[in-house]
Amino acid sequence: MLHNNAESSGIKAAFVGVDFIVGEGHALNAFNTTDKGQVYVDCTGKGFHPPVSPSRISQETDSYREYHHFDYSSDKIAYVVDGKEYGSISIDKATSPEYWFYEVYNQKWDAYDRALEAYNSDIEEYNKAVESYERDVEAYETAVGGRTHISDPEEYERLDKMYNDLKARENELDISGRELGARRDRLGEWQEELGYYRWEPLGVVMSVDGYW
Repeated sequence: MLHNNAESSGIKAAFVGVDFIVGEGHALNAFNTTDKGQVYVDCTGKGFHPPVSPSRISQETDSYREYHHFDYSSDKIAYVVDGKEYGSISIDKATSPEYWFYEVYNQKWDAYDRALEAYNSDIEEYNKAVESYERDVEAYETAVGGRTHISDPEEYERLDKMYNDLKARENELDISGRELGARRDRLGEWQEELGYYRWEPLGVVMSVDGYW
């Protein structure tokens, strides 16, 4: 359809057939551009990777819920080089048709996935620490029992130590929470750059044939 629409608009488009070393072939289109040379455009949904939503980043922050729905498009720039994997990037994120750009983009995605996994692990530990802190606060309040004066010196010393320990943990949790918030924001910026889904490579290219 893309080929026919382009031709009907007076834009010369090539039909391109790609064969892979392993697996069935694939078809796409190519265009000659004045600024970027020959550009491959793939409009099929083949190779779709499950969407990455910021809901994977955090379920706690309302500001992230607005991103849970995003427009999905199968329009993408394809990166086709003999002997290398057939890669593609959503057209709104592909700022260059050069193969090096695809390689860098993939490296960024891999780094993002590692950072996201580490963040989710740390946020899980943080939430456990918060729950433990809240239980200990409740235990402290139960021990105090609403009293404003503790006459027994030993009990006072014990409760005072509990209080000071809780304040120290509160400060640590506050610092950790701010650090995690900064990491969450950076992950959000990273995902804005990369997009909310990626395309898996279709295979290693064996041959490319274009028909203008």
